[in-house]
Amino acid sequence: IDSFVTESFSQAALLKGKVKDSVTQESIPGASVFDANDNKVVAVTDDQGNYSLSIGAGRHQITCSFVGLKS
Repeated sequence: IDSFVTESFSQAALLKGKVKDSVTQESIPGASVFDANDNKVVAVTDDQGNYSLSIGAGRHQITCSFVGLKS
C-alpha cells in the first residue's frame, strides 16, 4: 500500500493511498482497506486502486486484502 497524509488536524487526518500488486505494480480496484487495530474495513479502493480515509489521532496500522491475492 502506498499511503500519505494530505491534511492534518489536531485529532484527525485524511489518509490517501493506492493499493498495487507488489510484483506487477498494477493497481488493485475493489480491495478492502483495514485499520488493523480493530480489523474494521475503513475504505474500498476505486477503479484505479485509490482510497482515502479519515483517521483519528494515534498510531494506526493500515492493511488491505483482496480475494485471490496473497498478502
